[in-house]
Amino acid sequence: GVPFTMDDAYPFLRQSTVAFGFPDILYWPEDALSAIVERREATSVDIVVGVVPTRCPEKEDLLKLDDRGKIVGIRIKQPGCKLKYTWMIAVWGPRFTEFMHSFLAEIEPEIVANDGLWNGRELYAGDVLWAAIQHGLTHETVVFDEGGYIDIGTPEELAYAVQEYARSTAAQGNPSPGMGIDGG
Repeated sequence: GVPFTMDDAYPFLRQSTVAFGFPDILYWPEDALSAIVERREATSVDIVVGVVPTRCPEKEDLLKLDDRGKIVGIRIKQPGCKLKYTWMIAVWGPRFTEFMHSFLAEIEPEIVANDGLWNGRELYAGDVLWAAIQHGLTHETVVFDEGGYIDIGTPEELAYAVQEYARSTAAQGNPSPGMGIDGG
């Protein structure tokens, strides 16, 4: 799963600041990543998470935030859940990388013994984030109420992304959405 893939980079990243985004997810606003990098630099917390309104609760890590924007709960892929935010990007420092590496090493035997399942399901990045918060790692969120995302890793969402691109291109007065950036 994703957490173990992230941990594969541990030898290269263990002393670094890491900017993380899912490679098949388009995320906006355009300056979201720089905003969370700036927040982490200003606060020196272990992890800063970019948060947007949820679109598909059955496919997301749903965040319960308190009145200060702190994460006080994470629900993973729960249809019908009334929580209104999810996360898709994050920036963290070495302390979170070390936590993730140790946490995964600790639970890996359980996952192997249970045919790849943890607590009866796949382990998600949100599970690691929640475990880190529960173990006292510090965090902040930056909420982008006007932001959003499209998961182009699924056929339905890819089709939606193409439709939205065509619609936005037409709205900008460009008659040919297939044209290159420079119009050529």
